[in-house]
Amino acid sequence: MQFSNTWMPVIGGLLWKETTIFLLFLPHFSWSQIAFEIGPSSEITVNGTSSLHDWVSTVNKITGGANINLSGEKILGIQDLNVTIPVTAIKSGKKSMDKNTYEALQSKEHPEIKYVLTQYDVQPENVLNTTGKLQIAGISKSAQMQVSYTIHSPEKVAFMGEIKINMTEFNVDPPTALLGTIKTGEEITIKFQVFFVQS
Repeated sequence: MQFSNTWMPVIGGLLWKETTIFLLFLPHFSWSQIAFEIGPSSEITVNGTSSLHDWVSTVNKITGGANINLSGEKILGIQDLNVTIPVTAIKSGKKSMDKNTYEALQSKEHPEIKYVLTQYDVQPENVLNTTGKLQIAGISKSAQMQVSYTIHSPEKVAFMGEIKINMTEFNVDPPTALLGTIKTGEEITIKFQVFFVQS
């Protein structure tokens, strides 16, 4: 016996047949979205200049997570991607410089640097043009980056890129040393290779 579409009951604006097919395939759409967290092998460096020499600080603690939809070696979608860095996790290898950095970044009042992805466009060659909200010293600014990615396995995705930041835009006075005789430049470059692993 055959049934016409006009006979079948309507559920939530869909025909019964269409609803049944949708429900059958719904689990497959859900399975493609995977919850990730930042893995221990991630690396972030902060690069800057000073009146004496260039300097580099590394970040020894990074937390965050994301929901990512994958298909083979491609990203289909990203939801809720966020990264958090404790200010005191930024280390230069010199205690005096670190102390000045923490004071400049107001670590007591604002102990964390935060990034939240708000928009992205998929480009060829595993590249994303991204826009996010970056919060430093309690000030939030829009941040645009071109980010490349590599899928090492269905359980591990690496994001690589860099962004240049003028610290004065976040009301941060560049740190000084030796009673102000050594001054750091206003612009820093943050370079990153962040691994998201299935949580």
